[in-house]
Amino acid sequence: MQQVILVVGDLLAFLFFGALGRASHELELSLATAIGAAYPFALGWLVMGLILGTFRPERAVRPLEAVKWAWLTWVAAWVVGHFLRSLILQRPIMLSFALVTLGTNLVILGLWRAAYAWLVGRKA
Repeated sequence: MQQVILVVGDLLAFLFFGALGRASHELELSLATAIGAAYPFALGWLVMGLILGTFRPERAVRPLEAVKWAWLTWVAAWVVGHFLRSLILQRPIMLSFALVTLGTNLVILGLWRAAYAWLVGRKA
């Protein structure tokens, strides 16, 4: 059950990321457009999370450990996500956009995973 919660929470974090990006550029914002903006990165996250074991509950039981694994996974997924986005949109990766996505998701995923670990720790 903890793995399901982690994955669902991660996907919601990516949905928030997509919505935040759309809103910050004053683009049309709906569930579909937020998903469209986020899915290459979420797909990269899921692939790298499986490879690195980020969804294992023991990687998210203490806040610092949870943040560490979120950040390690995001750095790897960030590369994959930008590669996928570039292929899908048929345009090059823009360095400024890449850096903004790197930092934004470090914060979003780090906060989500730290909050999860803190709540799990309180219940234990």
